Amino acid sequence: MTEKLEVGMKLHAKYSDGEFYPAIVEVISTSKSRSKAPVKVSFVGYDESAWKAVDDLKSKKLPKAVAKSSAKAKAKAKAKAKAKVDYSVLKKGSKVQAKADDGKWYPAEVVSVSKQPGKADAPVKVHYSGWTGPGADDWVGEDKLKSKALTAAAAAAKAKADAPPKKLQDAHVTIVPYFTVPDGKMDEFKKSFVDFYKGTREGTRACIYYGFAVHGNKVHCREGYKDAEGVLAHLSDVKAPLDKALEIVGQDGLNLSVMGPKRELEKLKEAMGPLGTEFWETDGGSLWFGKRDPTDDKDTHVTIVPYFTVPEGKMGAFKKGFANFYKGTRAGTKECYYYGFAISGNKVFCREGYACADGVLAHLGDVKAPLDKAVKMVGEGGLKLAVMGPKSELDKLKEAMGPLGTEFWELDEGSIWFGRRAMPPRADTHVTIVPYFTVPEDKKDEFKKGFKDFYRLTRSGTKSCLYYGFAQQGNQVHCREGYRNAEGVLAHLGEVKAPLDKAVAMVGPSGLQLAVMGPKAELEHLKEPMGGLGTVFWETDEGGMWFGRRGRTDRRDRHVTICPCFTIPSGKMDAFKAGFVDFYKSTREGTKGCIYYGFAVSGDQVFCREGYSNAEGVLAHLGDVKAPLDKAVEMVGKDGLKLAVMGPRNELEKLKEAMGPLGTVFWDLDGGAFWR
Repeated sequence: MTEKLEVGMKLHAKYSDGEFYPAIVEVISTSKSRSKAPVKVSFVGYDESAWKAVDDLKSKKLPKAVAKSSAKAKAKAKAKAKAKVDYSVLKKGSKVQAKADDGKWYPAEVVSVSKQPGKADAPVKVHYSGWTGPGADDWVGEDKLKSKALTAAAAAAKAKADAPPKKLQDAHVTIVPYFTVPDGKMDEFKKSFVDFYKGTREGTRACIYYGFAVHGNKVHCREGYKDAEGVLAHLSDVKAPLDKALEIVGQDGLNLSVMGPKRELEKLKEAMGPLGTEFWETDGGSLWFGKRDPTDDKDTHVTIVPYFTVPEGKMGAFKKGFANFYKGTRAGTKECYYYGFAISGNKVFCREGYACADGVLAHLGDVKAPLDKAVKMVGEGGLKLAVMGPKSELDKLKEAMGPLGTEFWELDEGSIWFGRRAMPPRADTHVTIVPYFTVPEDKKDEFKKGFKDFYRLTRSGTKSCLYYGFAQQGNQVHCREGYRNAEGVLAHLGEVKAPLDKAVAMVGPSGLQLAVMGPKAELEHLKEPMGGLGTVFWETDEGGMWFGRRGRTDRRDRHVTICPCFTIPSGKMDAFKAGFVDFYKSTREGTKGCIYYGFAVSGDQVFCREGYSNAEGVLAHLGDVKAPLDKAVEMVGKDGLKLAVMGPRNELEKLKEAMGPLGTVFWDLDGGAFWR
C-alpha cells in the first residue's frame, strides 16, 4: 500500500503513547529489512523521526481497515439495541414500585438481587409493603419495576452511550472576559496586547488559542485552555498586563465568565468566584474536531457567539434539542473546530469555532431545523448574536448575518493558535559528554581554530549526535554535545580523534576535566573505554523528559542551557531527591520553551541537565519552579549551588540582570554550533 504514499505527504502517524499526531513522510523504503515498517515520518513541530508500519498511518489515500463480518456487526447492533439494566444500584431495603399479578403497581421493598443466570429475566426479589402470606414476595424484572435509582442509572448509561468518542469530547475551559474601555483610552488599552501575547506565548502549555477581538468600545479576549490548571497558570503568566488593563477600565469595566466541564469549574470557584465570575457548565455532548492544519500557529478561526435566554419552564425542552444540533454538526461541514453548549441559569451559550466564514455559513445550513425550533422557543429578543474573526472573514458574513442584528467583532492580527495538545514528552535517555578544557592564555586563538575540524567531522559523522557546539568563558572551553546512546558517543570519539588529540596535547594532561551523563544502562557501556581517562559518570534520573524543539526547523543550535550543580550535605540526599517530582511537575506544566529536562547524580552532587529555546524560556522556567527551587537552595545552603548558563551571546545578555547577582557564570556559545 506504500505506492499510495509519496515523500512530503502530510498524514497522521501513531506515536509511542498510542495516539496519532500530524506527521510528514520523509522516506518510503522498498528494502526487505524495512518491510514491517517501510515509511519514515517526522512529527510536525518536533525534531523526531520514526519508521512506521502502514497500519500506524492515517491518510485519505490509504484504505480504511476491513469492516467486521456482517454477522458480528448484527450481533453487536442487537446487543446495543437492548440496553443492559444495571440492577447493582438496588440494595436490600431499597424502596420501589412493583407490578403484581393483577396488573397493578404497589409499593415494595427490595429483598435481594440475584446474579444467577436462571434469574436473568427477573433477578430482583421484592416484598410488597404491608402484605403477608403467599404472594407477599415476588421475583420481578425491569418490566415490573419502577425505581428512581434505575431511572437515573439508565439515563447515565444513555448519556455515556450518546457521548462522542473520547478523542472528540470537548472538555476545554474558556475564560470569557469583556472589557468596556473608557473614551479616549482604546489606543492605550490595545498597546498592552503585545504584553498579553508575550506572556501567553512564553507561559503555560495548556493554552489552546488566544487573541483579542474589538467591537466599538468593547474588547473581548477569545481564549481556551486544556483545563482549570491551565487557566490559573495563565492568569499568573499575564498578571502584569492584566493589572494594567483593569486599572484602565476601572472597577466596573470587566464582565467575566468561565465555561467548561463542571469538574473543572469547581477548581476555579475559590480563586475566581470573588471576582464576580459567572460559571457556565458545558454539556457532556460537546465536540472537539481540532484545527486541520496544526503547522500554522496564527489564529484566524471564526466563532459564532450566540446567547439564548430561555423562558421559564422551557429549559428541559430546549436542552432536548441539543442532540439534533450535535447530530447536524457531526455530519456537517469539516470546517468546524469545536462545538458544544454551556448553561448558566436560564441562559444557554453555544461555544463553536470554524476555520473560516464558509464554514460558518455551511454550519448554519447543517443545523437549520433545530436552530429554527430553538429561535421559535425563545421568542423575539431571546437570541443575542455575535461573530468574531479576522476582518476579511467577517466581510463575507455581513450580508447573510447582518440582518439578524449580529454584532461583528474584529480579531486582532496577533492572535495565536497553539492546539489542544502537544505531543507528550518522551523519556529523556540521551547521553551527554561534558568536557571542560582549561586553555593556556597564549594558545586560546590556536585552540579555537580547531573548532572547524570538530564541526566538520561531527556533521559528517554519526547520526546519533543530537546537538553539538562549543561554549567559552574566559580561558575555559566547554563542548555542549548530546547523543542518542552510548554507541553514538563512542562513534563520535572515533570520528574526532585527530582534532581531539591535538586539543588535549595543547591543554596538557591536567587541562581536560571530563564527565558523561546518561541512563545507567548507557553509562555501563562507556566505563571501560572512558573510565581510564578519569571520567566522572553521572547517572540521570528516570523522570527526565525530552520535549524536542517544538516548532523549530532550522539546524543552527541557539538553545540556552542552565547548568546548576548542587552539593548535597551528608544525610540529605534522599530528602533532596524527593523534591525531583515537584520540579518535573512544574516543568511539564510550565513554559513551552523547554527542550529537555532531568536530574543526574554523582556522589554527593546533583546536576540538572536542562535546555531551553531562548532566554525567555529560561526566565519563565525559573518562575515555574520557584517553590521547589527555593526549597532545594535552602537545603544545600548558600554555597551549595554552583550556577552557569550557556547560550548565544544575545540570549545571555537578556539573562545577566536577573541571574548575574546569583553568581552565575555565563558561557558564550560559538556561532558554528548546530542541532541535528
